[in-house]
Order: sequence, then C-alpha cells, then structure tokens
Amino acid sequence: DARGKSIRSSNHKHHVAQAPVLEILEVLRERQRPHGFPLFVQENEVVHPADEFVEDGGFRLFDGFGVFFALLQLGIGGLDELEPSVVAHAVHVYPSALSDPAGLCFTDGQKRDLHEAKVFYLRRMVSQSMERLIRFALEEDLGTGDCTSESSLPEGLLQEGFIMAKEDGVVAGLEVAEFVFGVVDASLTCELLAADGDAVTAGQRVLRIAGAAKSILIGERLALNFIQRMSGIASRTADIMASFAGTKCAVLDTRKTTPGLREFEKMAVRLGGGTNHRMGLYDMILVKDNHVDYAGSMAQALENVAAYMKAEQSNVPVVVEVRDADEAAAAMAARTKWQKPDGSPLVDRLLLDNHTPAEAAAMVEQWGGTIPLEASGGITPDNARAYAEAGVDYVSMGWITHSVKGMDFSLKSATYFNG
Repeated sequence: DARGKSIRSSNHKHHVAQAPVLEILEVLRERQRPHGFPLFVQENEVVHPADEFVEDGGFRLFDGFGVFFALLQLGIGGLDELEPSVVAHAVHVYPSALSDPAGLCFTDGQKRDLHEAKVFYLRRMVSQSMERLIRFALEEDLGTGDCTSESSLPEGLLQEGFIMAKEDGVVAGLEVAEFVFGVVDASLTCELLAADGDAVTAGQRVLRIAGAAKSILIGERLALNFIQRMSGIASRTADIMASFAGTKCAVLDTRKTTPGLREFEKMAVRLGGGTNHRMGLYDMILVKDNHVDYAGSMAQALENVAAYMKAEQSNVPVVVEVRDADEAAAAMAARTKWQKPDGSPLVDRLLLDNHTPAEAAAMVEQWGGTIPLEASGGITPDNARAYAEAGVDYVSMGWITHSVKGMDFSLKSATYFNG
C-alpha cells in the first residue's frame, strides 16, 4: 500500500533496518497499536522509515505482546517489556550513545553512525491482522453467549485445565492460544509448559490455564483449533526438513493457504524449520507462465518488469518461473541485461516449474552457483528428497499448508489428571 511504499522508498539515512529473514514488521507512528500496519520484509531487504514516522518519535517495531524497539537518531531510544518472557532471539544494533540499555545483548560495534541497524526480529509475533482474525473467530463462535456453560456452571467458579498433546509432533500456536485466552478474559492465568517449535510426545501437557471456568471454556475450542492446525503444519514441515538432511535444500511454503489464516500458517512453517515464500502479491514479483503468455514472451515480460521497477524505484525480489531450458536462458539473459534501481541483477531466483528431478539436476548443472534455483509443482513428501538431491536450493510445496492433517490436542480439567 502507499504507506509501505513510502517506507521502502524513503532515503532517511538515520533510520535503516535490515531483516535477515522474512518477518512481520509493524510500523507505528506512535506507541498506540491502532496506528500501525503490518509490513513484510524479505531477506536482506533494507527498510527506511518515512519521514512522517520519524517526526512522531521514530520507527517502532512491535510484537504482539508490547515489546517494541524505537530506532531514533541516537540509536535504540527505548524498550518496553510488558511481557518479560518475550525476548528477542538476538538483536544487533550500532548505537551512537547507547549500549545494551535493557540487557538484551545489544552489541555496540565499532560503527558510530546509524546508517545500518540490523535487527533480528522476534520469531513469534501476533500482528494486528492476526488479532483481528482471532477476534472475528471468537465472535463467530460465541455469538450471543455460551448457553451451555451459562446454564450448567455457577457464576464465579474458578478452575484449572491443561492442553495436552495426543500424538507426537512439533507444537506450534501456543502463544496464539495464550493470546486467545487473554482476549476472552484478561484475568485468566496462562502458563506455557512448552515452547512453540518444540518436539512433544503424546500425553505431554503443553499449556496450563487457570481462572474463571466459563472463560476457559469460551476460549477452549478456538485455542485448540489454532494449536491443532499450526502444529500439523509445523510437524509436517519438520518432517520434510529432516528428509533433506545432508543437502543444502530448504522447503518453502506458498500462497496455497487457508483464506484468512495465511500469517498463522506461515508462522507454523517457520516454527517447523521451513522458510517463508512471499506473503502475498505485494512483496515479491513472481513472473509465472500466464504472465509470460499474456506478455507475449519471457523477454517482453521481464523488460516490462524492469521498466516498472525503474518507474517505481522498487527493489523487491524478482523470481521467474521457467517451464523449460529456453525460458531459463531468456530469464538469465534478462538478468544480465537489466538491473534493479539499487544496481543488483533484475532476476533473483529461477523457479523450475514441473521439472522432474533429472531435469532439475540439469538446470543445476547449467545455472547452479550463478543464481538460486527453486523446484516447484507436484512435489510431495514422497518425492521431495529427490529434488533436494538434485541440488536445488529450495523446494516449494503447497502441500505443507493445503493438505496436512491437524495434530491432535485436547484441553482437560485438572480433575482429569488428578483423578
């Protein structure tokens, strides 16, 4: 959107953030969350906050629990930890006057300017759009009220329960479930007994919830729905990555996600050890077969892309789907001929569409080491390893989000465990 474009095109040299992985940034003009919007950044993308944001106190990166980083002219201008258990995996900044103001391992390097501030963003995050979906889902489920709990349980009854895995796998969605219970009733006490991304076994308790019995039961189904869906995706992603052992290959997700749940499902892919592809139509140029056919040729399509990027001063990633060796050669010719506004080659990656493992290996022989290669189309757990062994850098699989089975969990009362 316009604000995202403004941030990406700004040249404010004092405020730069570079993301090493695809993550969610929420850019806010002020500390109030309603002023923010999600911005998705790609690997190695440099993001410049626009001047309008700087004037209101800096570029603030929030996670869903209130942790924020404010990049001001003097460096990290402040940090609030509303939820102490949520910490950054690693943060590296080059401050002008501040070093490790909050004990989060800020590294004061030798640079004394702010032309570069690399932030390793929080891996687990509930964005505003995710929160909207959670609230909508609660409204959908609760309607005019939980008539079963209202009729069967006394007012003021306090209880305790545990969410338990009923099969082995990789758990994901615990922090989303915690957020769900917090939206239902802020007085509920939620304790995570495992971390998102952990391997768990059947019978293992992963979350404890305590407080008003009626509130627990209102949030139960939605919390479980998220955990089951996300854990199924994380588990199968982990299985695929395990099958790639000994190769350099990583698994990518796709846009073949459940409508409305894309951020949750892509988060689950990351928690399972996978890598996110583009979030939507707005953060990557992916030239596919229909674009080539409609444009008339691969060369014409990429000439059009180059002109667009020059006009828009855009440096978003460009991935080109190729159906055969001729299209690959045309894409590589365009990569040599055209550059992005930042001077980098126009094409960042070739997507080998519906190639057999042998055909993919031939492409690796010709182009491997010159440009990253991605295999896609008809790839399943049964044949994914063959593509990894062919030498491609990535395998993209819609299967990990559109065809996986949820992992079984249930919420049981303390009485269930205590007898």
